[in-house]
Amino acid sequence: MIHSNANHSCSQEKPSWHRGVPDEAALPERNDASAKNALNALAFTAEPSMQALKELFTTEVGLMSAAGLTFMLGMGVFFIRYIIKHVREDEANARKG
Repeated sequence: MIHSNANHSCSQEKPSWHRGVPDEAALPERNDASAKNALNALAFTAEPSMQALKELFTTEVGLMSAAGLTFMLGMGVFFIRYIIKHVREDEANARKG
């Protein structure tokens, strides 16, 4: 059976990457002034480096990044100290014979 577009009530399904994103028609109308004010409030409130530090320590993603960086740096310090300690022990054992 062939359906005509006028009688067919099925809506076209959006691709999976588009789910959760509102349609443009559903978004409220914004004038240019309010869009510029929103952009300025979000992006230009502080110097870029200060904004990055603020995001690093105040957002969930930033805190997880800080935790990951701290963990990685701690691992680096641990391995450097561990290797240096064992190299010195091996040198001492080699001298003793």
